[in-house]
Amino acid sequence: MYINIDSKFLDKNREKANKEAIANVGEEDGKDSLVFNLDKESIESIEVDEDNLRVSIANDLGYFGIDIPLNDFLMQNIISEVIKRMNKFKTMLEALK
Repeated sequence: MYINIDSKFLDKNREKANKEAIANVGEEDGKDSLVFNLDKESIESIEVDEDNLRVSIANDLGYFGIDIPLNDFLMQNIISEVIKRMNKFKTMLEALK
């Protein structure tokens, strides 16, 4: 995992992020935490190679690069989900005929 955080943005938004952490996990666990919600638009790219799923996220907070090792079980779940979505899309297209 690679993380590059903009310290100016972090300093400017620290209090808001701390309030978000407390709202999410409670006062005790959130008092020393920061939570930044990343929207889908901040996903820069998603790539899959033989062994990894690589997700790149860029927004005002900074840049995050995450490599997730893929085993057979994860690949099977990803392929299954893609097939389900493609079948829904196919059904929608057929309904438009």
